[in-house]
Amino acid sequence: MNRSAFSPIARQLVDTVMRDHCERRQWQLLALAVRSNHVHVVVGQPDPPPELLVQQLKVWATRRFLRLCGKMDLRGLGMVSSRMSQIEEEP
Repeated sequence: MNRSAFSPIARQLVDTVMRDHCERRQWQLLALAVRSNHVHVVVGQPDPPPELLVQQLKVWATRRFLRLCGKMDLRGLGMVSSRMSQIEEEP
């Protein structure tokens, strides 16, 4: 297995967490695509600063993984925790 790619379970979890968090923050989620090795997110009104959006989504996805997996090695899900730091906003 390619350890730098999201497994199907990890992709679903990231999708769910990002949708839930956008709803909680009342951010209008216009598009979300969780790919095997990266994520695309488009958020409308209110228009949060990109750095806040990226930071919040990364933090919440990581927290959910840790809560579900406990101290389990995240590589078992096909994702290493440092992978979350590679999610970046497009200019």
